Amino acid sequence: MRYAFAISWLGFIAILHALPADDIPNYTFLDWLHADKWFHAFMFLVARLLCAYANQKQYNRPAFRFIIIGLAIYGLTLEFFQEYFFDNRSMEVLDWLADMCGTLIGVILFRKIPFLTSSTSTKKV
Repeated sequence: MRYAFAISWLGFIAILHALPADDIPNYTFLDWLHADKWFHAFMFLVARLLCAYANQKQYNRPAFRFIIIGLAIYGLTLEFFQEYFFDNRSMEVLDWLADMCGTLIGVILFRKIPFLTSSTSTKKV
């Protein structure tokens, strides 16, 4: 069930990336705040937390590195698709960097939020 939430969220992110730009409301004050970048970071922060939570029973560094690398490739692939396959969208490197910032913040939060990591998922000292 944990994987279902993570996979569903990744699908939701893909759908949002595929929306034509005409369907997304454009507010001038949000451009000034760079709300788009914050939203990208939030989406990938949640994705990182859900993927890590789904995989916490097999806690090991290679698995969590794989999640980070997988999300980086996923974000870059979605940006590539926006440029070449999705209507009225364009690739932005800063969007991808915001995705990665959200992923890295998710790494930090996953380690700091106690209810996400059970006693069986933490490293033994």
